[in-house]
Amino acid sequence: MNKSALRQYYLELRQNLSSKEIEWYSGQIMETFFGHWKPQDDETLHVFLPIPNKNEINTWLIIQKIWQEFPQIQLLTSITDWQNKTLSHCIFDKNIELKNDKFNIPTPQNPQITTPEHVDYVLVPLLAFDELGYRVGYGQGFYDNFLGKCPVWTRKIGLSFFPPVPRILDTQAHDIRMDMCIVKDQIWDFVPER
Repeated sequence: MNKSALRQYYLELRQNLSSKEIEWYSGQIMETFFGHWKPQDDETLHVFLPIPNKNEINTWLIIQKIWQEFPQIQLLTSITDWQNKTLSHCIFDKNIELKNDKFNIPTPQNPQITTPEHVDYVLVPLLAFDELGYRVGYGQGFYDNFLGKCPVWTRKIGLSFFPPVPRILDTQAHDIRMDMCIVKDQIWDFVPER
């Protein structure tokens, strides 16, 4: 299937998940992530904030665990610039105030802006991915642009409710592959550990 067909199919599939299913799957993904990830001091993790009406994975489970158990880890999140089709990035801590933007995306207020040059890990939202590590998002290109600016060592980790499709047919040169994807209690690793 191509990206457009996959996007439509998985948007509908995800919208049909119940709130109980979303929380259960999100909890499984969180447990699998922490079972695999062994955080080191002073590492930086970039995390997306779930959009409430899009039935996205609840990354707040991961965020809260880091704040409680791994305070040495610096969290970053993004701010969407819809006019310029770009993401900016800011430090994300317990004290930051959030307000939903016009598309209902939680957005930090008075952010401390930073750059992606020192990001060690990025949790990447997606709708679908394939067995080569390519992803389908919402189709705006925000994350491909952002990931292309990250250092070569940055680990790109997709989070998904659904297992991969065999192949996305219309990948392009600018598409950024994931290093791994986490689906409930399973990890798909596309790149050997560095």
